[in-house]
Order: sequence, then C-alpha cells, then structure tokens
Amino acid sequence: MDGFVNFYKEPGFTSHDAVAFLRRRLGQKRIGHTGTLDPAASGVLPLCLGKATKLAEYFNLEACRKSYRGEICFGLTTDSYDGAGNVIDEQDASHLTEARVRAELPKFTNEIEQVPPMVSALKYQGQPLYKLARKGQEVERPARRVMIYKLEVVEIQFGGPRPKLTLDITCSKGTYIRSLAHDLGQALGVGAHLAALCRLTVGPFCLEDAWKSQDIDIALEAGNKDFLLPPAFALPHLPVVRVNEEAARSICHGNAALYQGEIDGLCQIWDKAGILLAIGRAVGGCLLVDKVLVDIQVAE
Repeated sequence: MDGFVNFYKEPGFTSHDAVAFLRRRLGQKRIGHTGTLDPAASGVLPLCLGKATKLAEYFNLEACRKSYRGEICFGLTTDSYDGAGNVIDEQDASHLTEARVRAELPKFTNEIEQVPPMVSALKYQGQPLYKLARKGQEVERPARRVMIYKLEVVEIQFGGPRPKLTLDITCSKGTYIRSLAHDLGQALGVGAHLAALCRLTVGPFCLEDAWKSQDIDIALEAGNKDFLLPPAFALPHLPVVRVNEEAARSICHGNAALYQGEIDGLCQIWDKAGILLAIGRAVGGCLLVDKVLVDIQVAE
C-alpha cells in the first residue's frame, strides 16, 4: 500500500505509537511519519506508507507551512518549556495585562531566532537531546532562524496569578511552539510554558480531514481504505511535468530525458496515463531524476 494517511494523534499517543498502530492494522512494515509531534500534543500527523516514504524529504521542504493552536500559561517556567517538565521558576503574573501581551507579540512574528528546548528530538553528537536531558545534562544549542507567518490571539484568560493566552500560529518547519511560549514569558518578565498544543495543519493536511485510530479501524472492518491519500497529495508545492512514452521509459530507468517547457528546478514527473513516475529536476533542457517511483499510482 502506497500513499499518505492524515492521522489524528491524540494527547499521550506518541508519533512512534501512531506508526506502530498503522503497521499492526495494515500488516505493513514500511510506514513512517514526516516529522514528530510532541507526545502531549494532539492534531495532524501525516504518515507515509510504502513507496511514499521516499517522498518525505520533498514534503518537508521549506515551502511546507504548519499551523498550531497553543495555550500559553504565564507565571510558571519549566525545563521542557511545556507542562510535562519540571517547574524551575514560579512567579505571580497577576499584574500582566492584555495590552502588554499584545504589544509584545509583533516581536515574535516574521523571521526570528529560536533556541530549541533541551527536551527535543534534535541530536547532539549523535544523541537525542531529550536523552541527555533525562540524565540531567544540558548542552549549548545554537539558535535557529524560523519564520512566524501569523500570530493570532484566540482567547485571553487574565485576572489571576496564572493568566493564559491561546494563540493560532502559522510557521515554517523547524519552529518550536514550546520555545515561542518560553521566550514570550521571558520577554514579559514572568516566565511561561506551553500548557496545550494542537497541530491544525501541515502543508495540505488539515485537522478537519484527519482520521482517528478508531475511525481507521471502522473503515478497515468495512473493507475500505478511504483514509489512504495518493502520494501526490503531499506535493502540491511541486510543479508537474508530463512526459511522453519514450521519455517515461527513460525516467523509469533513472535516466535523463529531454524537456522543453517553462518549469525549472524540482518537479513531479508524470506520464500521460496519470502515474507519478519520479521526482526530478528540470535543468537546461533536461529532466534529471532524483527518485524513481514507478509503481506509485496517483489515482486508483
């Protein structure tokens, strides 16, 4: 089975759990995810099956935006930047005002620098940071540039020592919403952590169309696979080049083919029958093959 599943990950269910669930249900080993979602978070987790696993790197290009709804709790700072960590600082944030928070938010839009949390899957000298954090170790993490396209206030619950702010955030890949919450708390002088998080979209995958594990079970019991999306669904940002039969044969063998068209750079290569043959690059009048996907059907 080749394609993508727009999986709804529930809180407490890890990204690995989601992959393991689908492997058991489908009896298929070649399944992966396109990027982890924190165990405490919920929302969209795209899973790739079969030959679609070859497409994960193209799906995860810079063009792939993500959006989240996050609840930030002020006054408590944790070592993991979320509610699962240990409290390392506690302050009374009752003096915080809506106006003060709104005035700070523009500083966290457009291109910003973030330091990833220690409790993360990023690696340091070959070891995931979260494993070092479990041992009580902390290492220097270089700041990374990320893009925050939108910060929109959804709800404000102020008036007590632990005021809360709910934001809708649209951002680039590599953004840590936990770091955003932590940094906002530091900028306001009261500390903060991310109390709840739901991923709303990842590229073309959206929460409204995501499948819960129980719904996948129901579909399989009914003998259908409506949850399976074609491989090309994850690649709307890549232009399509259609080739004739002669060029298709060349492409399927991993060889270059002549190309005359306006597309330049990374692209999808389809044949006239609507089959996604490969991912390639249009360069100087030629189609150069990156990865051959000869058996992946774009439409059933």
